[in-house]
Amino acid sequence: MSANTNPTDLAPQDDASFASLVQDITLSSNDPSSIESQIPLQIQKLEAAKAKLQQDENSQETWDEVSNAFQFFADAAREEKTRTPIGESSAVALILSIETLNKQRRPHVDIQAMRAFANICVDHEANRAKILQENGFETIVEILKHTTNADVTKTACGALLNSTMAYGKWITHQGSTHRT
Repeated sequence: MSANTNPTDLAPQDDASFASLVQDITLSSNDPSSIESQIPLQIQKLEAAKAKLQQDENSQETWDEVSNAFQFFADAAREEKTRTPIGESSAVALILSIETLNKQRRPHVDIQAMRAFANICVDHEANRAKILQENGFETIVEILKHTTNADVTKTACGALLNSTMAYGKWITHQGSTHRT
């Protein structure tokens, strides 16, 4: 550090950056029980962000908060032990409902949502079923139809692949979905 460098210049410049930094440090510990204990807080953050977005869909700050929370779930679900608690929480439903508000197809939000879906479905039948039951396939396809971003396309294809990998045949009959 030079004599002219202010130590605060090295710190994150806003709350979202700080939250992301703390999240990265926490996740780097690879302690699934620690990650699991953070799920309710991340759910609360998403619920609050959803309420804000329902009032103002153009709040970049709120979209950044959403992206950070989606990233938490995506990163946390890399650990096998955290996939079940994430799937049992309201994370999937919240991610999907917030994605319906993302009419401008913000790539940083879409990428983290698709990473979350891809990761929670790895080797996890119950989470694959949850994505199906919550109409996640339709959401992923809508993202693919409307994005022009190559990274979003690649990540959404990964989410489709993981959510259907080694999955039984599903049929829809008169509004109900069941396995054959």
